[in-house]
Amino acid sequence: MTTAGAGFPTAARCAVAPGVWAAVLGAVLLPLAALGHAGLEAPWSPADVWAAVAGGESPFGPLIREVRLPRTAAACLAGAMLALSGVVFQALTGNVLAAPGVLGVTTGANVGLVAALLLWPGAALVPALPAFLGGLAAAAITAGVARAAGGGPTQLILAGIAVSLAGTALSTALALFDTERVAGVFVWSAGDVAQGSWHAVAVAAAALAPLGLGLAALARSLDRMRLGATEAAALGVAVTPVRLGAGALAVLMAALAVSMVGPIAFLGLVVPNALRALGIARPAALAPPAAAWGALLLLGADAVSLALDAGATFSAGLVTALIGAPVLVALVARRAPAEGRGTGLPGRRRSPPPVAIAAGAVGVPLLLAASVATGATGPPALDSVLAAVGALDAGQVPAHVLDQRLPRTTVALLAGAFLALAGVLLQGVVRNPLAGPEVLGLTQGAGLAVVAAVLLLPGTGREALQLAAVAGAAAALIVVTLAAGRASAPVRLALVGVAISGVAASLAAVAVHAAGLRGAEVLTWLAGSTYARGWPAVASALPGLALWLPAALLARRLDVLRLGDAHAGALGMRAGTTRRTALATAALAAGAAVAIVGPVAFVGLVAPHAARLLVGGRHGPLLAVAPLLGGGLLAVADLVGRSVLAPTEVPAGVVTALLGAPYFLGLLALGGRRA
Repeated sequence: MTTAGAGFPTAARCAVAPGVWAAVLGAVLLPLAALGHAGLEAPWSPADVWAAVAGGESPFGPLIREVRLPRTAAACLAGAMLALSGVVFQALTGNVLAAPGVLGVTTGANVGLVAALLLWPGAALVPALPAFLGGLAAAAITAGVARAAGGGPTQLILAGIAVSLAGTALSTALALFDTERVAGVFVWSAGDVAQGSWHAVAVAAAALAPLGLGLAALARSLDRMRLGATEAAALGVAVTPVRLGAGALAVLMAALAVSMVGPIAFLGLVVPNALRALGIARPAALAPPAAAWGALLLLGADAVSLALDAGATFSAGLVTALIGAPVLVALVARRAPAEGRGTGLPGRRRSPPPVAIAAGAVGVPLLLAASVATGATGPPALDSVLAAVGALDAGQVPAHVLDQRLPRTTVALLAGAFLALAGVLLQGVVRNPLAGPEVLGLTQGAGLAVVAAVLLLPGTGREALQLAAVAGAAAALIVVTLAAGRASAPVRLALVGVAISGVAASLAAVAVHAAGLRGAEVLTWLAGSTYARGWPAVASALPGLALWLPAALLARRLDVLRLGDAHAGALGMRAGTTRRTALATAALAAGAAVAIVGPVAFVGLVAPHAARLLVGGRHGPLLAVAPLLGGGLLAVADLVGRSVLAPTEVPAGVVTALLGAPYFLGLLALGGRRA
C-alpha cells in the first residue's frame, strides 16, 4: 500500500506520556463501562450482573450470561480490534484517513461472511474464516489498484471507495436471494452488537494473544513506516515483509470484528485520530489506548442504541455512523489534499460527435428490441431480437410486452440518462472527473429521503416522492460542497461522499427492519430496480427531459469554467452563478433518476468517462453522448439482471455496481500508468 503521507503530527508532538495516561484511563474505565453496559435497560441490577459473572445465584443469571454478557464482550473486543486495525493501516499508509472501512476491508469481510452464511449455513461455526478471506481479497484489490494508479493517498482511498461500493452491491444481491432472512441480514450488515455470541467471542478472544505478539514484534517497524517507505528502508526496515505481515494482521482484526458484530462504520477512523489529536503519534504508543478507547466507544454506542431503541432497530452501527461522519468531514477539511487537480484518468478524443451520436441512436432501438424479446426464460436469441424489431416496426406488440417490458426498459433508459447528465454537470463544475452523483452521496441521500417518505407517509404519490428525492439529493450536495471547500479535490469529495453514504446505509438498514414484511421490497428498491415499472413511471419521468435545456445553455460556460474562475471572470462570465445553476440542475437530475429506479451506482460516473473517451472534453458533445451511454448502460444492466439468472431477477443497480466498479478501478489504474 501507499506510504504517501496525509498529515501525521510532527515529531515534536510525539510523546509517550499522553499515551500512557490515555491507556491507563481507558483500562480503568473499561470494566466499569462494561459492568454498566451489562445492566443497562434491563430488569436486573449491576449486582445481579456481578453475581452472574462471579458464579453466584441470581434469578436473571442465565439471561445475563447467555444474552447480555456476550453482547458486552463482543462490543469490547470488536471495538478494540477495529481501532487497532485503523492504527495499523494508518501507520502502513502514512495516511490518517486510512481505515478498514474507507479501504473496503470491512465491506469485503462482510461480503465473505454473508456469502458463506447464505450459501453454506455451516460457516456459522467458523465465521472469522470467510470474513478474513473476503477482507483480504478487498485489501489486495485496493492496494493493487492504488499501486498501479501511482501509489498516492488519493488513489488509495478512491480505490477503497470503489471496492466498498462493489462489495455493498454484491452483499445486497446475495441477501436478496434469501427473502426470508433479508431484513435480518441487511440489519446485521449495518453493524449490530446484539448479534454477538459466545462462540464468535471465544474465537476472537483466542486470537488476542497471537495478534498482540504480532503487533508487538512489528511495533518498531510500524513506528518507522509512518515516516515513509524510503525513510523506513534507510533505517533498516524490510518494507515489503512488514507491509504484508502488518496488513494481514490488520485485515484479520477487522474480520474478527465483522464476524462478531458486522461492519461498524468509522470506528477505526475516529479513535486513532482522536488520540492522535492529544499528541500520541507513534503507533507503538497509540495502540494500547486505541484498543481501550475503541472498546469504550463501541460500548457507548451500543448503550445509546439500548437506551433509545424501542423496536430493536437502532443499532450501534448507526450510532457510530452518526458520530463518525462529522469526524470524517472535519478530518477531510483539515487533512485531505486541497489541490483541485484531476487524477490522470484517460480522456482522449477518438470518435467525432456525429458518429458517436449516430451509434447511440441505433443502439437505443436495439436495446428496446432486446428487452422486448427477453422474458423469464433467459437471454434472447438473435432471431427473437430481429422478430421483436419487426413487431415494433409493424405495431404488432403483444399486450404483456407493451404494458410490462417496454415501459420498464424506457424507465431504465430515462433514469440512466438522468444520472449521466448529473455526472457530466458535476464533473464540469468541480473540474474533477471523479465527481459522480454516487461517489458524492447524492443518489444515497435521495434514496434515503424516498424511503423515509414511503415509510413515514404511506400512500405518498409519485410527485411527492420525486420532491423527496430531489430534496435528499440537494441536501447531500450542499453538505458535500460545504465540507469539501472550493478546491474540490478528488479525495475530499470522495471522502465526504463516504460520510454521507455511511449514514445513509445505516439509516437504510433501520428502514428495512422497520418495513417488516415489506423489507425485501424496500431493499430491492434501495439496490436500484426497474421491477414493475409501468407507463405511469415513464410519464412521471418525462418532465425531467426539460433539464437538458438549462444543461445545454450551460455547455459553453462549463467549457470556460474548466480554465478556472479567474479566466472565466476575465471573459465576463459569472462563475458563481454558473456553478450554482449547474449544481441545482445536477441535483434535480439525480433526484429524478432515484425517484423512479432507486439509488443506482456508477452510471453517473462511468457514462461521462466513456463519453469523454469518444468525443473529448467539450460539454456540448458530452451532454449529447453521455446520456445515451448512461441510458444504454442501465438498460443493459436491467436486461442482464432479468435474463442471466432467470427466473430470478437481480436489481439493475447491483449489476451496474458489479460492472462499473471494475471499469472505474481499471480507469484509475490506467490513468496512473499514463501519468
